Amino acid sequence: MPEFSGEFEVDATGRLLHPRFDTVIVAGVPLSVAKSRIASVLDREQADAEFFFQPLLRVRVEGEVVRPMIDRHPLGTTLGHALALAGGVSERGRIDRVRLVRGDVVTTMDLRSPTSSNLQTPLQSGDRIIVDRRGRRASEYFLPFISALGTAASIANLLRRR
Repeated sequence: MPEFSGEFEVDATGRLLHPRFDTVIVAGVPLSVAKSRIASVLDREQADAEFFFQPLLRVRVEGEVVRPMIDRHPLGTTLGHALALAGGVSERGRIDRVRLVRGDVVTTMDLRSPTSSNLQTPLQSGDRIIVDRRGRRASEYFLPFISALGTAASIANLLRRR
């Protein structure tokens, strides 16, 4: 008999991914209805069980963060909390240019102030947080070019000596 305890994901049709609960649709219904549906399966199984529900949000944090990740977070997780769990903005990240992508809507936020209300933005499942990279300095473009030019000149000089 499959284990009843653990975290169970919901598939694209809204059903729980578990052999005993695969007929139970929990997506798009109030939490009380989902609990009732699961309880009815447990009653049929004659299982003496208690269950706890904690819907989780799937959130992606990417770009210039210390640990880019896709993770599940409890309801009420904020943008600031998700960034902190990803290790914060990396040294190349632009804290003044953090994008929250929700569906087709992209919102760019400035998080330079630790009291920014944007840090308290509640997340929804499917949200993406993208931290942009700081622009490169001119020296980052020209130094490799100058180095390559110097190498080419050295090789040309060696060839002339032969």
